[in-house]
Amino acid sequence: MKSGAEVYRLMEKLRGILNLKTGWDGYQALPINHHVVDNLYAALEACEDEDMLGWQIYPEINGTLSLQNDDLKPGLHLGTEAFSYFVIHDDKVSGADYVLFSVPVFLTPLRNLNG
Repeated sequence: MKSGAEVYRLMEKLRGILNLKTGWDGYQALPINHHVVDNLYAALEACEDEDMLGWQIYPEINGTLSLQNDDLKPGLHLGTEAFSYFVIHDDKVSGADYVLFSVPVFLTPLRNLNG
């Protein structure tokens, strides 16, 4: 596991998200799927701090996770087996949907979205 401040910050956030129970949103949101958390942990363990600068993790009501970067307007959505990603540039949205998850495959667009 990397010991950099950014990776550590996101690992701590992920630990908190893992404890969310059914209805965490005050309605009927699902708890975050453990496979989704495992996928993101594996990716974070392979990251360098600079890979994760400016990224935030958000739980989704369907039991998945979103990662958003405030500076560049990209985002990634991570599920149990696949992920999608997008970036908004010059008011145009580009990206990919349903990309099978593996750590190297996930890190490629993450690093490209960072510029």
